[in-house]
Amino acid sequence: MKKIMFFVILVLHTIAFGQESWQITWVGKDQTKITKHPKESFKDSLSLHNYLSQFQQVAISKGYLLASCDSISFKSKTASVLFQPGPKFQQATIHIASEDQRYIRNSILRERSIVNMPFLPSEISSLMGGIQNQLLSAGYPFARVSLNSISLDKEQLDAQLVVEKGPLVTWKEIHIKGDSTLSPKFISNLIGIHVGDLFN
Repeated sequence: MKKIMFFVILVLHTIAFGQESWQITWVGKDQTKITKHPKESFKDSLSLHNYLSQFQQVAISKGYLLASCDSISFKSKTASVLFQPGPKFQQATIHIASEDQRYIRNSILRERSIVNMPFLPSEISSLMGGIQNQLLSAGYPFARVSLNSISLDKEQLDAQLVVEKGPLVTWKEIHIKGDSTLSPKFISNLIGIHVGDLFN
């Protein structure tokens, strides 16, 4: 039986991924409040972006509700990241715009947001992570979910949930290198990805 070897290169509609690794250079040491050894190497820019989103969610779950990566600058394949945890809170009241209510799948959390009942940090992290995952599945891998402070005291925050979807990303085309007898349609069916599909 003839052994067929081939490579499939998948090209996104708005961004292409290189084979070389990406790096994070952390500015300052505030990130060590969240984890002693934050990750620094990634296979592509999307992995780096997703890690920063997850890092923010971990910080939020620990009570740093306004945690954010305030400054991200890229040079070649290295991102300089300034992480700012902000103050620590025990709970928060979260205001969610009507158009963003549809992202809240948990009915209890939805009801609590409507009547302005306070959330625990772990609940806020779960809420924001759930919205992020929904947008990723809908073709928005660079979506950003964050909190904007309205007012605060020593232990409780009053904040607005901010959802930024970012660009819609789709698979643009499939290039086949190697055995030219393999049709793009065959490869698409084999890997379950077709031109025009949403990236998720």
